[in-house]
Amino acid sequence: MGDVPLRLGDGVRLIQVFDHHVLIDVVQLQRITIAAEWVGLCKRAATGRHARQDLTDAVDPAHRDAAPTFIAFLLQRGFLTDRDGPADPVAGLPDVIADGELASYWRPTAITAADLTPGEQRLRPVRAMLIGGCVAQFAVDALVRAGLRRGLAITPTHEWPSVRGRLRELVARHEPDLAVLQPTVQPFLTGLWDDGVFVTAAERRRRLAVTKRALTSAIAEFAESLGTRFGMVHNVAPLAVSPFGRYDFRQEMSHREIVAELNRHVDEQVRRYPSLFVLDEERITARHGAAHLFDDLMFPFGHHGGRPDPAVEEPNQLAALGDALADEYVAGYLAHHGLNRIKCVVVDLDHTLWPGIAADDGFSWVQSDVTSRWIHLGLHQALRVLRRRGVLLATCSKGTEAATLQAWASAPSGQVLTPDDFVIHRINWAAKSANIADICTRLGVAPSATLFLDDNPVERAEVRRHLPGVRVPELAVSQFREFLLTEPGLETAAATHEAEQRTRTTRAMLRRAELIEESGNDFLRELDIAVTVWLAVADDLPRAVELLNRTNQFNTTAWRTTEAELAKMIGDGAELYLMAVTDCFAEYGTVGACLVADATVVALAVSCRVIGLDVGPGFLATCVNRRTAGTTVTGSVARTDRNHAAQDVFVRAGFVPAADGEFLLAPNADLVNTAELPQQFTVREEIAR
Repeated sequence: MGDVPLRLGDGVRLIQVFDHHVLIDVVQLQRITIAAEWVGLCKRAATGRHARQDLTDAVDPAHRDAAPTFIAFLLQRGFLTDRDGPADPVAGLPDVIADGELASYWRPTAITAADLTPGEQRLRPVRAMLIGGCVAQFAVDALVRAGLRRGLAITPTHEWPSVRGRLRELVARHEPDLAVLQPTVQPFLTGLWDDGVFVTAAERRRRLAVTKRALTSAIAEFAESLGTRFGMVHNVAPLAVSPFGRYDFRQEMSHREIVAELNRHVDEQVRRYPSLFVLDEERITARHGAAHLFDDLMFPFGHHGGRPDPAVEEPNQLAALGDALADEYVAGYLAHHGLNRIKCVVVDLDHTLWPGIAADDGFSWVQSDVTSRWIHLGLHQALRVLRRRGVLLATCSKGTEAATLQAWASAPSGQVLTPDDFVIHRINWAAKSANIADICTRLGVAPSATLFLDDNPVERAEVRRHLPGVRVPELAVSQFREFLLTEPGLETAAATHEAEQRTRTTRAMLRRAELIEESGNDFLRELDIAVTVWLAVADDLPRAVELLNRTNQFNTTAWRTTEAELAKMIGDGAELYLMAVTDCFAEYGTVGACLVADATVVALAVSCRVIGLDVGPGFLATCVNRRTAGTTVTGSVARTDRNHAAQDVFVRAGFVPAADGEFLLAPNADLVNTAELPQQFTVREEIAR
């Protein structure tokens, strides 16, 4: 409740460690580092219970917009409480705590207003457990900040690799939503990197085999301890300088070979476990630079720590590695769970997708050899990659549509995107926020799942103000490509056939919708709609997960899952049905998923591309019609502001309402007769599991 007074939690202290302000909770054994702009708020909360507005007023006006989110974060983490408390049980401890903080591997990384979304943001709580050496421990504060920038309230804990053998116990204790294993700590690499240059190639090969066996064992224990929980496993970054120097290429079992073989082995082992993910140190190093991140230009090769400040005697690490790892931990978590997914990228045209104004300047720039040409070709390529992943592309630009499209048609083929690569165009003189709102409505995509790219800061501000859910990065055009290729909301585990065809099938959906608006629902019978239903097998799981996790408009429960969880449920007797649809306009591929377990419809999802074909009730009826005789089937609808299309599907299929959001199908009840529907339903023969 927003009007309940708040105070610092029991055992929470605001202390100063050198130049840093730190909130310490000695009861829950947690800490966060805060920037100076939050000190006044925390000091006021330490004096007793205060209204949220009173706490907000203690913040400098320049940062006050972010205060509600900061308060929500402190409340979720337990640093603030709305309860009356007993007399302080930990008076007199701050000095002791400060001394204790100095004894650990810790780089204070303060939470600033820039890390927080203005207004009160709903933060997703995430428990994180990092198992590794000083590299992992130094990343703890950075992980909290990286999470806040993505709407996550992360509570981290760190364990040393010596906990092997106790992982199940630790998982049971911490119940992590995100677990990280960094096996490449100093003793692990010493034999190969510190001593390897002094032994024979045969001995290096033997040590490599031993190291690979140790990795296999560590990854297996990690995966088995986590079960279906999400985990990330570090591979290893190459050294900035090989022990063999520039002649590394001449060596048998060279440093490059060893790193390649280790990382290939990590990939192979991690692929065995659907809930695991590789934290690719090699890719991070390629992006940011080994000398910038790691310490092997100063420390022994096998230490494998972050780059230090050589003027500081205490264990230390500069921010670069911790920040890069924290960003990857958060990105991996978001990508794995399909969170903050972007379904549509809307692009401005003039000065954004291409240099200049197409209607005036044409496309001669494509034949030039200047920096701007390569920047824009790079952007086109990145958008083409996203299109293959199933992300929809649309345009929104100021100008005259006929003149712009005519000029675009003259562009050299094969080098730039064509108008047909985009599902919808809005090229006019209307406000871009209004155009993007119309695009979202027509595509059935929420503003929060939409990204807008524009070179003009005024246009970006207009869209951000009137459509606050749309993601509008404040970047230069030269930075758009990097953003598109690294944003986890635009990544998929695999490009399914349906994803690759999404542009074509969405354009067909829009054409069909226009005809239905003109002809009415009787037009459905003229579309030659064919629906095929079958029982899913292992190869179907990636697409099933994509449907259940990405679909919002026609989704009965908004239930999210993973391939591992679905496979386990099917192994335990659940039935997962899939649906493919075609009509006279297109083949839409696999566009529906229905999971039935213990006579309960756990989840039903139908792609927005076929909502207009009204296939949901018939699909549900086909699935539950295969129930065991004499069985009562139940289902439910979790109503959201987006799933109106699914809210009557059970009643239309033949179920009767039982309670709020609950539906029953009695043993002898009649389902809707699919033979009387305008679609033709076919059940494919079951494939034995």
